[in-house]
Amino acid sequence: MYQNCISNKTDLRTITVNEYERQLQKGRAYQKTEEFEEIYSSRYKVERKQAEMVRHGMRQAKFIGKAKITLQALMVATLVNFKLFAKLTPVAT
Repeated sequence: MYQNCISNKTDLRTITVNEYERQLQKGRAYQKTEEFEEIYSSRYKVERKQAEMVRHGMRQAKFIGKAKITLQALMVATLVNFKLFAKLTPVAT
């Protein structure tokens, strides 16, 4: 089997390990814990809202300056909240 894996019979096979391999292994082990499962199960709610905010202009700032960008973020968040409020409010007939 070894002879089939290596084309040059005199050299040994070299395996390189990513410099972040230790962190990757820790992360994979954490993914198997119950704590991770609890956090991950509610993640879709947050990502759905973030995607909606991106559709309303939060991917890229339209203004220059921290105050104006903060105002843009607040306006988009307010719009998304109003949409949710309108959706949850029953219509009086």
